[in-house]
Amino acid sequence: MMEHPAAAYWNRGAGRVPTTTGAENLMDASDVVDIAAQLGLAIPMGRVLDIGCGSGRVARLCAEWVGVDISADAVRYCKARGLTASVIEGPEHLVSTYPRMGDPLIIEHDLAVCLSVFTHIDAAERERYLVAFTSLAPSVLVDIIPGSGKGDVSLWTADTADFERTLLRTGWAIRNTYERPSPEGVEHRYYLLD
Repeated sequence: MMEHPAAAYWNRGAGRVPTTTGAENLMDASDVVDIAAQLGLAIPMGRVLDIGCGSGRVARLCAEWVGVDISADAVRYCKARGLTASVIEGPEHLVSTYPRMGDPLIIEHDLAVCLSVFTHIDAAERERYLVAFTSLAPSVLVDIIPGSGKGDVSLWTADTADFERTLLRTGWAIRNTYERPSPEGVEHRYYLLD
């Protein structure tokens, strides 16, 4: 398996995952509770595939949860907490390999959650993930940082109009949106897609 080029950015030690992912002060997932309420998602969120699972903090809000991440450290962190998680190389690997990763990972998903992933990848990779999601779950919760579409792995913005055209082109309909700043004050736009 080849490592995703951005994985090195996130692999800074399994014990540092909450800090590296920015979830250190959000381990209770209270922000996700608010986002879900604003978008009309009930808690528990059902059977969830968490793409870019990081610290696995969303698991506490799900009836069933499976996480995948490009970061081996994040997966080790989740497994140390007793969570089911696996390393993926990226969107293509998610679709081609995920169903064969092992029986514990195979559940029928109600929702794919992909938070703080599209804020770290470019438009082309976002589109590949959106295509991959169509075969994984009937609904998706995802976020972007509205902006010019420029950036790098540390913070990548998305032109909102371009992103919404990409959603339609890849077969997703926008059920609801919600804007909320991160703890650092960066505005995020959350989408619930069907």
